[in-house]
Amino acid sequence: MVNEKNIIELANGDGIIRYFNKLSLNYNFPEDTRKILEEIGVPKYVAPFIEFFDESNGGGKRLSDHFDLNLYQDSESVEKDELEKIKIYFKEYIVLGNIETDVFVLNEKFRVIQINYETLNEYYVNYSLNKFLESLLVYKNIVDIVRSRGAETAFFDDEVTEKDIKLLREKLSEIDKYSFIDDSFWSNEIERLEENI
Repeated sequence: MVNEKNIIELANGDGIIRYFNKLSLNYNFPEDTRKILEEIGVPKYVAPFIEFFDESNGGGKRLSDHFDLNLYQDSESVEKDELEKIKIYFKEYIVLGNIETDVFVLNEKFRVIQINYETLNEYYVNYSLNKFLESLLVYKNIVDIVRSRGAETAFFDDEVTEKDIKLLREKLSEIDKYSFIDDSFWSNEIERLEENI
C-alpha cells in the first residue's frame, strides 16, 4: 500500500490533500481507501496533468452534487432516457479530481473511473485508489528516468522512447491487470505517448 513518503514523492513539492474524518461517516470506504484519504493523503497535482480536488473544490462529494446534470437536458450527446439512468448512478460516485475535460471518481465498488464531462462516457482507471496512486508513482518514476537523460527543461512527451513505454506498460500491468482493458485511462495514455514517437 502507498505510504506518506510515496505521496510526498508524488506531490513533488506541491500540496497534499487529506479529507476530514466525516468523509468516512458518509461513505462505507474500504479501510485502505479511508486510510489514504484521511491519513496519508493524495497529491494536489501529479503527472499526467491530474489535479485532485480538496473538499472546497468538490473532492469527496457525490458526483451528482459536483456538477449539474440538468445542463445535459438538451444535449445531443446524451439521450434523455440515458440521462435519467446517469442521474441515479451519479449519486453513488465520489469525486476525486480531474484531468482536462474529465473527472476522476470512485464508483459504488470504490473502483477509480474517469468520466468525460461532455459525453458522460466512463473509462476504467484502476481497481482501487491505492492501485491508482501506485500507478501514478510508476508514471512519475518513468518521467524522472526520461528527464534524467536529457535537459532539465525537456518535455517528457518529446523524449520518451519505445523502451520507456514498454517498461511503463509492464509496471502498470503488474499493479493492476485490468489497466489496459479497451479504452481505459492507461491504454489511452500509452497510446497518446506512442503517437509522439
